[in-house]
Amino acid sequence: MMITAGRTAVALSAGCAGLLLALAPVAAAQAHTLPRGDVRAGGDRVSMDSTVWVAEDGTLTLSGTYQCSADHVGTVLVGGNVAQAGRHSSIGGTVATCDGRTHTWRSTEKPYITFVPGPASGDATLLELRYDDDLIPVLPNILAHDAHDVVIQGV
Repeated sequence: MMITAGRTAVALSAGCAGLLLALAPVAAAQAHTLPRGDVRAGGDRVSMDSTVWVAEDGTLTLSGTYQCSADHVGTVLVGGNVAQAGRHSSIGGTVATCDGRTHTWRSTEKPYITFVPGPASGDATLLELRYDDDLIPVLPNILAHDAHDVVIQGV
């Protein structure tokens, strides 16, 4: 079976987003060591807004800002997580534009669990995926992380 470049790109993108979601607990575990809006060498930073929006159908929208330098050689992803009353969901996994400028990010998704308006916790992660010669992702590199209390509000 012949695999086209388009299918390969879609498969890699899906794999990267899945990896970001799978690594979210790792980033959350490291959150206690990083200050809010952590800035690492190279000026990489990410932040998550203090308000998370929930639509009537349960769709969540997270947003914030990020900045990453143009010298990253791998794919850089930005995404977030929300936790409330023992429930946790990863939302998004968008490819970041790394040009040294500050950009906004927004991820909207309907999680399989229900969140309600009220207090919660949230975090955002800026993650670089580097590839070996066979285009297989190797160890991810957390560039920046932001974790803090948020408020879920109805739309």
